[in-house]
Amino acid sequence: MDSVKVARAFHARARFLVLWRQKGECARCSIKFYDAPDERLFLFRKNQGDVYHFLNVEIGCGACGDLHAGAEEEGSRYVISYTGILVEQRPGAQVKFLVFVADAKEVVGWAEADNIKLDRGNVQRELVESRWRQIRKFFNASPNNVIPTSVTIALDESIPQAESVEDLANAAGFVLEDTANGMTKITFDPERIRGAAFIIDGQHRLKGMSMLDYDVKVPICLFLSLPKVERAFQFVTINNKSHKVPTGNLKALLANFEDRSESAEPAHRHPLPLRIIRQQSTCSMKIRRAHSTSWSTG
Repeated sequence: MDSVKVARAFHARARFLVLWRQKGECARCSIKFYDAPDERLFLFRKNQGDVYHFLNVEIGCGACGDLHAGAEEEGSRYVISYTGILVEQRPGAQVKFLVFVADAKEVVGWAEADNIKLDRGNVQRELVESRWRQIRKFFNASPNNVIPTSVTIALDESIPQAESVEDLANAAGFVLEDTANGMTKITFDPERIRGAAFIIDGQHRLKGMSMLDYDVKVPICLFLSLPKVERAFQFVTINNKSHKVPTGNLKALLANFEDRSESAEPAHRHPLPLRIIRQQSTCSMKIRRAHSTSWSTG
């Protein structure tokens, strides 16, 4: 069915129902359509092997449409590749992961939050809009604000390693290739792994970074063919070990840098205290300045 027939078949009411089903969000990157940089909308098939019908369509934003342009052309497949370090953290470990860097806007097109259920409820927490907006505000507050910690993603065990890139045209999978500099390149079809690439940790960071007006690189830690139970274990391990910086330590850090700033030349005064104040005001912790070297919490 060509694009003209598809447009005629999915009239305004049908498109509205799809948009309502998607809660006004792009099916690929989850951006709210009113936040999208332009007003273009693209119609995608969920299952490439099936025809266009109401249950097999989803609507994406203009950016995702450009990213996947030509992916449905006969005889062609859209694949992406990332090059990084394949880590076997301990001898004999069966769990391996690849560490690489990618564009946040691209990653949200093929990875999604994990929703596996083990006994009680979902393992992954739901995406909270206020939290990813805090990330976006943090990046916009200063050009030096960065987040170096990686986003952890896992390919489900249903996504096997394939022998060659040609094999990706027939089934979901990924290909690993050793490069000349000792790195490892992974190649996969983002359309085929969607729904089987799960964010274990960092969904709000990734979402917030993808919503910026400019491209942002994000470190990715990608587990390969990870079983469901192992994904749940990694989620609990990562998220149960985090600790906030004690307020006393934060006060001392700010006071120390402020003393250095006041004794330095104006051009060399350190902006760290101001940046920390701005960052904390973006987050839930309230720290306000009382006077030059005294801090109070509330």
